[in-house]
Amino acid sequence: SAQKELVDQGSKNVDLGILDIADAESIEKFAVFIQENYQKIDILVNNAGFAFKGNATESVYEQARKTIDINYYGTLHLTNRLKEYMVPQGRIINVSSTMGKTEYIQSDELVHKFTNPSLTVAELSELMEQYIEETKKGTHIESGWPKTTYSTSKNGVSALTRIWAREWTDFQINACCPGWCRTNMAGDKAPKSAAEGAETPVWLATRDDIVTGKFWKEEKEDQW
Repeated sequence: SAQKELVDQGSKNVDLGILDIADAESIEKFAVFIQENYQKIDILVNNAGFAFKGNATESVYEQARKTIDINYYGTLHLTNRLKEYMVPQGRIINVSSTMGKTEYIQSDELVHKFTNPSLTVAELSELMEQYIEETKKGTHIESGWPKTTYSTSKNGVSALTRIWAREWTDFQINACCPGWCRTNMAGDKAPKSAAEGAETPVWLATRDDIVTGKFWKEEKEDQW
């Protein structure tokens, strides 16, 4: 396992907690695990994510519901639950994607809503539900939503990052794109290894200066 490999390489205090971010009971058990073993979190990297393959046979509605439940709501619910353990100036790094850029939204009205500087989490969640409902009706493309459920979910994660950075000023909160990496989700043809994909999140977790509310790629600030 990855845990054993790290220990064999000389790393100390490597622990493993089981977590499914789409399951409320699993989130609660993980929070108890943190409380019983550590009591605090210095760095939280929200890396768990999901995408359907291009040849998926599920309806767009089914894909939207599952993808957003994991990528958006899973990140939202887990981070809300673990927030109480974050230390002052603790770092929260949301692994988003360049697919979550607003350029993939084809409606100026929707872009304005996603980038509204006073957008709330409740309003953002309403937008996510609006998208899911429109996939059920088959009107999402004509309404200007991104062409993939993954892109919409990552627009949600990026917007969530901006909201938290504005509201949770005790922490440093940023989003990043790891690039196209060879994983079970992205396939074996991707140019980057998973370790290479981890470079920007690790850099954000360990940099000396204070930065929050930004989107990063290849250790450089990028546009939302």
